[in-house]
Amino acid sequence: MRVTEILKKNSRKKVEYINAAPGGYTTFESYGRLWNRIRFFSPDIIVVYHGWNEMYYFNKREIIFWKTLPDGSWRFDRAPRLAAYEPYWIDHMLRYSQLLTKIRLKMSTPLNGEIGLPQELKDDYDRKGLDIFRTNLRLIKEAASIFNAKLFVAKQATLVVPDLGEDYRKRCNYNYHGFDHDAHVEAFNQIYRIIDEEIDPEEIIDVTRLSGVSDYFYDHKHPTELGAMKIARIVAEPLQPQIIVLEDK
Repeated sequence: MRVTEILKKNSRKKVEYINAAPGGYTTFESYGRLWNRIRFFSPDIIVVYHGWNEMYYFNKREIIFWKTLPDGSWRFDRAPRLAAYEPYWIDHMLRYSQLLTKIRLKMSTPLNGEIGLPQELKDDYDRKGLDIFRTNLRLIKEAASIFNAKLFVAKQATLVVPDLGEDYRKRCNYNYHGFDHDAHVEAFNQIYRIIDEEIDPEEIIDVTRLSGVSDYFYDHKHPTELGAMKIARIVAEPLQPQIIVLEDK
């Protein structure tokens, strides 16, 4: 929205935008939304901004289970509700009764976290996730070409940088993915490398100049008001010439 507001100020024509990637989306869901819905709006410009959510696929367990519903199906408009509860000494006596188990869960407060109970963080990640990201990026690139839309891919800014202090690391939810700080730094670097290999340089928007600045992020990657404003300015800059080209057609 902020990017659109910047573009509107310098445009002679109406600029419309669609936020097609709700929170929690990876490139997998974004490609599905692009192909099944967004293409019917005939977009002129597509901006992809992914990074942190890709790492759900960097945990071998998550490759199998994330976004899979209890009945085994996959849906773009639904996600499984994953909750974990503090173990009680009486649990072993309740587990044979569905009624008592439901009562137990209803009266209990779920623990925080996207993938359940806290876990010991690994010092590496499943490299198969990189292949998944590369494949999804290629699919998005090919779809944009079919739709005759100009594709821009941004390198996501994040608080996760090599020399991040311990106090700030506590704001980064590494347990969501199951691997530690150094592994996240390496994973981000590999994502950036794949973007460099798959996308033309003039179509890459490098937002990483904001990475590691605590004032720009509430946590691992969600921006503060100041961070959101700076991200919008960086993203809008390479889009403005493309808007001018469209206006002249």
